[in-house]
Amino acid sequence: MYQVLDQVLHTSVRKFPNNLFLLAALAKVQAVSSSMGPRWWKVQKLLLHSERAFAVVFAVIIAMQRMHHASETAIDTITGRKYNTHCNMINRILALFKKITNGTTIMRKCGLIWRLYLQFVHTYSSPNVCRNVYYAAVEECPWLK
Repeated sequence: MYQVLDQVLHTSVRKFPNNLFLLAALAKVQAVSSSMGPRWWKVQKLLLHSERAFAVVFAVIIAMQRMHHASETAIDTITGRKYNTHCNMINRILALFKKITNGTTIMRKCGLIWRLYLQFVHTYSSPNVCRNVYYAAVEECPWLK
């Protein structure tokens, strides 16, 4: 049953990448079945392939949602304490932002993506990295100063 839903949802998002209802349904399915659903690289490829702003923003939302879910549910089986997965997930989201804002995609001119990137880097990285991202954002989108 889940496989049919997943297949229909992926086909629908591929055909209609700006449909917010379908994107929200995909995010909900990913939240409910984060470990049982399709692998992250498949979802990422589906959303980034369209090069639409809504789909790319939802890719970031789903990645952040997975990070939050992993930080809440990861428990060390030996000690019973929470397991720190932040480093892995932070690197995964940074790689996602770098992929979105590289020189070959149209999304590098999207101000919302740069603002999300800056907010994420400000929260989870050093000021030096934040400064570099800010300069790259101003270079790509000078109207956002």
